[in-house]
Amino acid sequence: SGCTGFTDLDAQGLGLGLGSAVGMTEMRLAFQSTAFGDCGLQGLGDSIGRLRQLTKLHLDIANCSGVRDVGIAAFSAGLGKLRRLGALHLGLFRCGVGGAGLRDL
Repeated sequence: SGCTGFTDLDAQGLGLGLGSAVGMTEMRLAFQSTAFGDCGLQGLGDSIGRLRQLTKLHLDIANCSGVRDVGIAAFSAGLGKLRRLGALHLGLFRCGVGGAGLRDL
């Protein structure tokens, strides 16, 4: 948190790197109050979806007003590939996510 210059492009780049960490079982990411948005969330979800051993995920995107229902839907598609995921924590405070996005989770 505090990296206000962190953007969707940065998140997509991070996601590309994370996608190669195939043995990872736990992940904790915090992007509060950044310029992180739907495109970044989609790229991150695509990459996290390749981490088949992941059992715990904590993602805090509080105060990221660029995250909306469409981003959560795209992120959820990646999560749907994680058969071992048993614990998920999403910090969505003050994001643009509504009921439609939450249903996609």
